Amino acid sequence: MSDLFDLDFQPTTYWGPQSLSSYFGSHITGEHRRLSAQCSAYNSSEPELSVDPVLSNEERILWGRIHPHNMGGEYLPPLRSNEVEIARVILETTTLDVISIRARKSGNRIYYRVVDEYMDQEGSDRFVAKPRWSKQPLTLRQVISIIDDNGLIDEWREENFDVTDLDESLNLARADSVFYPKICGYYFLENENWRREKQILMGDEFRFAITAKDNAWRRQVVEKLKNLDVEEFEKTAINNVTSAFSKPSKLDWRTQQALLKLARNLEKAEAGRLGMEGKMFISSMAKSFRQEVDLLRKLFKQA
Repeated sequence: MSDLFDLDFQPTTYWGPQSLSSYFGSHITGEHRRLSAQCSAYNSSEPELSVDPVLSNEERILWGRIHPHNMGGEYLPPLRSNEVEIARVILETTTLDVISIRARKSGNRIYYRVVDEYMDQEGSDRFVAKPRWSKQPLTLRQVISIIDDNGLIDEWREENFDVTDLDESLNLARADSVFYPKICGYYFLENENWRREKQILMGDEFRFAITAKDNAWRRQVVEKLKNLDVEEFEKTAINNVTSAFSKPSKLDWRTQQALLKLARNLEKAEAGRLGMEGKMFISSMAKSFRQEVDLLRKLFKQA
């Protein structure tokens, strides 16, 4: 899509003079309040909602009681000194979760970090911002790379893919930015391309073919699972997974692909340890084998 978007576009600065709409868009954490404030600034009208960067805990509770989506972004960490949000990813969850990409000016360098609303529970090292710092604002290409390298949109889309409702799956994740206005359109087209690929896979012409190498992979998976030292009560779940491997024709196409993905990842992995692709498999299997997935999370912990 590089012919449709100037991926080398680079803002002059993240600081300095800017419109009130841009200021609200890069400083207010709550998604609904942010959009409302931007709209008010654009129309030169009085804001209907609070334009404070963050709400107090009491205000957040009251605001969230009106509708769960109102909590979206409200639990992001506060901006640090000389820090602004340069882009965000919005996930269509019950509480409209938001992931924020931020830039902080220090001396002649700009430092970057990625945060979400669960940093206290899940730690601050789950996301990686590359480059970690620069002397000039990032290009659109670099911001897209941060989003894609962390799987902020594509992994979420795959994890929550609903074969019965492609339109709903299509709108599960989106990006927005006051500094990179084209990023919204970029991921809109990315989502559209993803939907077309899924439609092809679900079409009449889709056929599941197991090659000789796939059979070898599947045998390796079965052996690895059988040789695991597990408690007696866990063996039922293990047997369910191995049984699925032996009867691929009776599984829906999504589960078939997920099983093959597990086989490939286990082939690459050290004994009993999965990398990022393995974690993606576990997510993709969540709807089909809920009990087995919980077990696999315990058995194949990432180093």
